Amino acid sequence: MSEQTRARTHTALTPPPGGGMDTAWPDDDSGGLVQVGTGLYSERLPVGGMTIEDVRETFADRLDIDPGAQPVIDGQLVTDESTRVQPGQQLAFVRHAGEKGGWHGRASDASSPVDFP
Repeated sequence: MSEQTRARTHTALTPPPGGGMDTAWPDDDSGGLVQVGTGLYSERLPVGGMTIEDVRETFADRLDIDPGAQPVIDGQLVTDESTRVQPGQQLAFVRHAGEKGGWHGRASDASSPVDFP
């Protein structure tokens, strides 16, 4: 039995016109996208010009943003949530190590026995 072989041809993959697959808004040339992340979730979203507070409220469920998480823009902690994010920036909502759960009593109570219901 004789095998037939087919010559392999290599084709270059080119992104579709209008911005490629890395953006959900291919016709958006305004650059209004901001990388927003928290924990495992990260998305490029059209939130340029919005306040951090508005971003937190709008995407709290979608990105599972912890209400106690601190906002960080381009690696710098932001204390004023009325700060507006600019297109091209990176906004992250972070919880620092040791903050998850944790002890809510006084330090002097740490040695006291704990009664569980």
